[in-house]
Amino acid sequence: MPDRNSARVAMLAHTCYLTDARIRREAEALAGNGLEVHVVSLMEEMRGGREPREAIHNGVHIHRLHIRRKRGNFLRYLFEYFMTGLLGGLKLAQLHFRSRLDVVHVHNMPDILILAGIIPGLSGSKLVLDVHDPMPELYMSWHQEKRGFVVRLLALQEMVSFWLADRVVSVNETMRENLRSKGVADDKIFIVHNFPDLNHFQVCDIPESWPPSQNRLVLLYCGTITEHYDLGLAVKAMARLSGEVPIRLKIMGDGNKLAEVLDLASQLGVRDSIELVGRVPIEQVAGEMRKADVGISCHRDGVFGGLYFS
Repeated sequence: MPDRNSARVAMLAHTCYLTDARIRREAEALAGNGLEVHVVSLMEEMRGGREPREAIHNGVHIHRLHIRRKRGNFLRYLFEYFMTGLLGGLKLAQLHFRSRLDVVHVHNMPDILILAGIIPGLSGSKLVLDVHDPMPELYMSWHQEKRGFVVRLLALQEMVSFWLADRVVSVNETMRENLRSKGVADDKIFIVHNFPDLNHFQVCDIPESWPPSQNRLVLLYCGTITEHYDLGLAVKAMARLSGEVPIRLKIMGDGNKLAEVLDLASQLGVRDSIELVGRVPIEQVAGEMRKADVGISCHRDGVFGGLYFS
């Protein structure tokens, strides 16, 4: 356990902590090095059971806001972002007044969530913005527009957020170039790659034969089901191979396009070949992966995809 003299870090994110690999790895790495780490996140349910509002997991203090993540339309996202900023800001202020925070680490989306750390920031805490996804490019990939009002608004909130942050963290070297092109100074950018945590994802021996069963091929999709992760592509491929290759697709995760993907599978006659695993804690992901023969990604190329697969 960290002592009273250790640095105090608080993270805020519009996410469910136990299933967010990047945030968990960053928080647990800091806690493992003796820092006192607090994470303010959303309510979460694990296979029917609701997690407690306050908890300690692997040395990280978790504070869950009374906000349930619900995939929906634009207004639902706006409501959740606003309430995360408001209630999260109050929680960060409470933690800061209880004992001074040295660092407030805010994860996008949205970038402007960094405003929730303004009270600790005004009294000396360093503000870190962790850019998981570039919001203007993400919106452009969904709506195929480059100069619309919403794109300009997203670029503005991004610019203000970069200005407020003492450091900007992101995921790869391509994103470093993206941040530079938006005016973020080199000495302000720090890259933390999304490499797998070997504590949970250990390297295994290569099997002597593959696949283990000649009677079926098990595919696993692990992640969010949204527009830019086009899981419908895998469903169409399954339908084309129906009758030739016995395929079963396991979906581990959720997203606003899940119902659409399942509807497509029903229309193409392959719904019975799809198994929903749902969201699971990081500790259980490797076990699910070992049950599959192939892991798949359906990420499309484009203004957003090019930043992650280049």
